[in-house]
Amino acid sequence: PSHGGTTDNLEAPDENRDDWIDPASGHGTFISGLISRLAPSATVEVGRVLETTGEGDDADVAYRIEQLLGDPPDILCLSCSCVTSNDQPPLALTDSIDRLMRKGTVVVAAAGNSATSRLNWPAAQKGVVSVGAVGPQGPAWFTNFGSWVVCCAPGVDGVSNFFPARHIRNVHEPATADFHGWAK
Repeated sequence: PSHGGTTDNLEAPDENRDDWIDPASGHGTFISGLISRLAPSATVEVGRVLETTGEGDDADVAYRIEQLLGDPPDILCLSCSCVTSNDQPPLALTDSIDRLMRKGTVVVAAAGNSATSRLNWPAAQKGVVSVGAVGPQGPAWFTNFGSWVVCCAPGVDGVSNFFPARHIRNVHEPATADFHGWAK
């Protein structure tokens, strides 16, 4: 099903115009490309809710998930994670995910990239398929881990879709990247 819609987050890949692609820009595009390769007959859509710095809050993500309840997808991949000050699940996010799972959607979430066993949400939520990263020699050095991580998948040096971008320059360094629809 189609899940078009809008978010209140419409920044460009270099929102602060410092000639560096912002840290989280293109992440959803990259992940959707990996999913499309694994499931070529699936319809994959990207819905952005976080800022290009990777920041956001559970209310923004919950709002976007609520938009899916009328025509729920088979699978929702949440390639984002957060911690809470008391390690308790964020209420708005937990509620919206629970409602979507009751409609039959399988929710998959990234365990996170902080090399910690601390609970990360929404991956640690009961019923969510939490995914850590592995590399050629075992767990990726950056992946989160713990009993709340359900499975692991390749997450090191992958190549996937990325938006085209001009050379990314900084006054202190030469051009470091020229993206033509692909990134590693």
